[in-house]
Amino acid sequence: RGGGRQPGARRVLWPAARGDPGEEGLTSPLLGGGEGAEGDAERGAAGGAAEKVQWRPAAAAAVRLELALSVLNLVVPLLQLFLWSQGGVPYPLPAGPPGGSQAGAKLPLAAYLTAFSSAACWALMTWMLSSAAAQHARRPAYLSVLWVVLAAGAAVRLAAPGRAHLLHGGHTLGTGVLALECGLLLAAGTLGLVDVVSRLVMGAPPVDFWLEPVGEHPDDLRPLGELYGPPLETATLLGRLWFLYMDPVLRKAARTGTLSPGDALPLGRSDGAVELHARFERLWQKERDAGRDPPLWRLFVRGFFGPFLPAAAFKFAYDMLQFVGPTVLHSVVQYMTDEDIELWWSRFVPPHYRGYYYAGILLTANLVATVLLHQYFARVYRVGMNLRSVTVASVYAKSLRLDSVARQQQPVGTIVNLMSADATRMQDVTTYLAVLWSGPVQIALSLAYLWQLLGVATLAGFAVSAVMGPLNAKVSMRMKQLQKRVMEAKDVRVQRTNESMLNIKLVKCNGWEAPFVERIMAARRHEMATLLKYTVTRSFVFIVFTAAPLLVSLAAFTAYVLLGNTLDAATAFTALSLFNIMRFPLAMLPFTINNVLEATVSLARIKKFLSAPEIDQTAVGVAGREEAPLTAPGSGARLALSIEGPATFHWGSAGESQEGGAESSEGSSDGSRHGNSGFALRDVSMQVMRGELLGVVGGVGSGKTTLLSAFLGELHADAGTTRRWGTVAYVPQTAFIFNGTLRENVSFGMPFDAERYAEAVRVCCLQADIDMLPAGDETEIGEQGINLSGGQRQRVSMARAVYRGADTYLLDDVLSAVDAHVGADLFKNCIQGLLLARGATVVLVTHGMQYVQQCDRVVALEDGRIGEQGTFGELTRKGSRSQLNRLLATYENDLKSLGEDEGADFGADGDSAALAKGEKAVAAGGLPVSSPPAAAAPARIKGLPVARAHSGALTKREERQVGAVSGHAYRQFIDAAGGPLLVAFLLLIFTGVAAAQILQNWWLTYWSDDGAHRGQSFYLTMYGVLGLCYMVILVTRNVLMAIASNRAGSRMHERLLHAVMAAPMSFFHTTPSGRLLNRFSQDTYQLDEKVADSLSSFTNQLFVAMSTVVVITMASSWFLMMVPPIALFYVSVMNYFVPCSREIKRLDSVSRSPIYSHFQETLLGVGTIRAFGDQKRFLEENADRVDGQQRLYFMTFIANRWLAVRLENVGTIIVFSATLLAVVGRHAVAPALAG
Repeated sequence: RGGGRQPGARRVLWPAARGDPGEEGLTSPLLGGGEGAEGDAERGAAGGAAEKVQWRPAAAAAVRLELALSVLNLVVPLLQLFLWSQGGVPYPLPAGPPGGSQAGAKLPLAAYLTAFSSAACWALMTWMLSSAAAQHARRPAYLSVLWVVLAAGAAVRLAAPGRAHLLHGGHTLGTGVLALECGLLLAAGTLGLVDVVSRLVMGAPPVDFWLEPVGEHPDDLRPLGELYGPPLETATLLGRLWFLYMDPVLRKAARTGTLSPGDALPLGRSDGAVELHARFERLWQKERDAGRDPPLWRLFVRGFFGPFLPAAAFKFAYDMLQFVGPTVLHSVVQYMTDEDIELWWSRFVPPHYRGYYYAGILLTANLVATVLLHQYFARVYRVGMNLRSVTVASVYAKSLRLDSVARQQQPVGTIVNLMSADATRMQDVTTYLAVLWSGPVQIALSLAYLWQLLGVATLAGFAVSAVMGPLNAKVSMRMKQLQKRVMEAKDVRVQRTNESMLNIKLVKCNGWEAPFVERIMAARRHEMATLLKYTVTRSFVFIVFTAAPLLVSLAAFTAYVLLGNTLDAATAFTALSLFNIMRFPLAMLPFTINNVLEATVSLARIKKFLSAPEIDQTAVGVAGREEAPLTAPGSGARLALSIEGPATFHWGSAGESQEGGAESSEGSSDGSRHGNSGFALRDVSMQVMRGELLGVVGGVGSGKTTLLSAFLGELHADAGTTRRWGTVAYVPQTAFIFNGTLRENVSFGMPFDAERYAEAVRVCCLQADIDMLPAGDETEIGEQGINLSGGQRQRVSMARAVYRGADTYLLDDVLSAVDAHVGADLFKNCIQGLLLARGATVVLVTHGMQYVQQCDRVVALEDGRIGEQGTFGELTRKGSRSQLNRLLATYENDLKSLGEDEGADFGADGDSAALAKGEKAVAAGGLPVSSPPAAAAPARIKGLPVARAHSGALTKREERQVGAVSGHAYRQFIDAAGGPLLVAFLLLIFTGVAAAQILQNWWLTYWSDDGAHRGQSFYLTMYGVLGLCYMVILVTRNVLMAIASNRAGSRMHERLLHAVMAAPMSFFHTTPSGRLLNRFSQDTYQLDEKVADSLSSFTNQLFVAMSTVVVITMASSWFLMMVPPIALFYVSVMNYFVPCSREIKRLDSVSRSPIYSHFQETLLGVGTIRAFGDQKRFLEENADRVDGQQRLYFMTFIANRWLAVRLENVGTIIVFSATLLAVVGRHAVAPALAG
């Protein structure tokens, strides 16, 4: 490696990063040589530090292959000796005499071939590892086992010369063993060739090829997202066709065993959430401006289905190439029966070579079809990704524009489901959407081809297909109804969970965990009962359409036989291959229709939300500060706010709760008092001058907060005009605090200005608190300010408004959350000493009469109307007729009833009282909680690590497992699903499904070979019985999988819920609610509906692959020669791919939580965000989070395409090899078995 190693340094053989149990990490010499650990230590001290290396997977695979070959060479002669001793197999001499039997003449070739294979592999391994001995690297333990087995095998071969008879070509077992040995030799030889190329071309000695230094590659030191541009914009044509741009990510994951979010490849500009949302908004607004109400799917098609058009062309070409297989199969079977028909496309090929020509055509068609199929998938997955992005971005943007009534009518659980489950359905529907038109085309072409083969009998199969259409339509409507009910039940469950998480402190303080858990579990039980009905219904639909080819073939073959025809091999298996082509569209059509129906339900939900009423953007006329008119000609005073009336405002049918409770006292009361008419404010007319301090007073529910909302444009105006000049800052009654540092909460997205920041902190009495923090103002604040007292949250919110430097300040009862001393300081230093001194306008809603008398003017509200307005003196001089006097009397009575001492802190959180006594306590990672001694917080939150408490960080970074998925995770799912017995029974069922498929094909083989010996009805009946058994087993499998999945989802959700509800408060201090919401929404959805489907698909494909190898081996045992190289390739690709796939999936899951956390915070602070005009910044932050998650999703489906192209090409080689073996052995292999 470029001479980087010091002359005296030695290599140490370390285990691979993924922890292979067979690779030892010791530092003793390879061959011993009398040198022990002392000698090693000596050399290490003399030569410098050892270099950390690991076995390359190829080296370990080569040694293991040789071990397998050696064991085979040991077992086969022992088997021969046993058979000879039992008299079952003759034991001939090593070589027959000249002119002897045919078997004797072939003995030397077979014996020498097998002996050479073992000797060659042994020599190759010894040569490859010899240089490792010179470097003092210890060999793996299994290498010693290898040499022992080789020696024993050589001894047994000398004692069993008759072994060659077993390998004679006439014996199936012998041929298979010989083929397997040749395959092992081929696999080991391939690895050896790679080593030689490395040595000669790369100039690296073998040890440097087989032993790889850990963490040495430069790509491992920087995030890959910084090294590479958007792959879809920069990749070459070959890179796009073979998805080569994923190689750097796969290599890094294979080398290091882990990936970071920064390793995600960047998206193109056209795939970013900002661009996608802007495109959708243009289309949506264009339709609305034209007075149209278009279906949402039409806008999605117009805006985002551009890549779908070339994808459809690829799919059409792929579908056409599917019919090459049946055509070639028919020709090959006829060729093997010497009944080859000269076709136009084979006329120029000599008859003797036509079999090879057919094999070549099949190979080429399948290779091209593989590329076309996965280019199609890459594009439709990209369309789905964009649909999900635009759905999430649009729902988020709409949540920032909803008016008060719409916000009240849209529970958080519903909106979260729109962003998770419904957005995911938009993403999933595109995958097989082309089946809606390509499926009927494939079925029609298959039936046309079948007409040529079977004639009128095809109509019987067509009749069966026609019957399934109405059945599918009826069941699909039932599935749509169930799907809608599932989503409604899911909304209720997520909403109840969200309510519990947001109010967890109240729940725990009152010991309400059990009733809240039961409330959520009741919703969950209803959801799972509905989901079980849905999944069982879906399972039966899939069973019918999966078995459709069987029913169609049975009907067609029955009609064919009844019409007096004889079913031969070429006809039977060509027809069967056409039925298998029909299997995919017939099976996927209901799946696709189901997805479309689910998407239709989701589209309706999304459109309903996007069509909800919004705040009136023109409700308040906003102009610049200098454009404000004079209050009177020549007066010099200018307006800051005005309501020209009499004006009338309304929320709707009920009030709302701003800022997660800002109007808990006002909004609800307003709604109740004016709920009959729907009005919140009536007959309002007022003006606020620039630089004026206006006090707003009134009883509970009189409309004080509602008046501020009218100035902010949060209400609908039925009459009158509201105007505002200059910028505005708003401090709600309940402070909006987001998860971030104290400095970030104060600056609120504005550029940091140290002087302005220091002034805001000073006037809001925060400096003493900040000085006590472990990390100063960089200390992290939890969600909703969970680690702050009420007064501290309000002072941070006040500092945010001061830092904003606005022209007008709307302060909603901000002084009631702090005690009288702090309130007085805030009023004197902040409101009077800074804001009014700057010339700003302040509208102060307050219950503190000591502040009202210092206001320039006072507005008194009653029942949503302005009862009176004027200066404090003017209003108090009215006597008993004055509403202000009545409020003053109530205030004085409250003070007397509380007592003089308590009255001093009336309405406060006791902040300054505790500070004055010096009783200060610091909440871990948060502000000092300066409350009375009885409520003082401990030095740190119980259960929170001290190190993090002193670092200023509060929220835990979301953890993810590194390395292979633990067996414990699988065991948990298995136990929840029903335990090992159920899993064993399911595996037996899967075996039965595979066996039933093999038996059906084998019976067709037997029928076509032996059809003349028995009546056609016998074979037909048996074929039908086998098909019926297949359907029964399939029904059992799918229903059991549905029940097991439902049980696993229910139990694991229950465990999760109990664990979360039983967690201490420190857990909720350090865990964002969005992360919890992700677990209870998106992850639970995956567990309920995706995990079982993936496991079922994997297990089914595994058994299909195994049965395919068995069938091909039955036709030609020489196919076993291909098994070791193919297995080696599969294992190598798996070891290369799995680390990347696993890490991307984990990162993808973790990346969803910030989206939900940010969305949750947005909903809680939407009033503040709109008042500060920060919608654009929050939209961009949401888009960044969505793009980060979509980058990982993009890598997920591209990595899957990378894998699929390579594995399907191997499958193509398997089919080509099977065809070639059948052609080569055309006189030894039965045509029916070849089919």
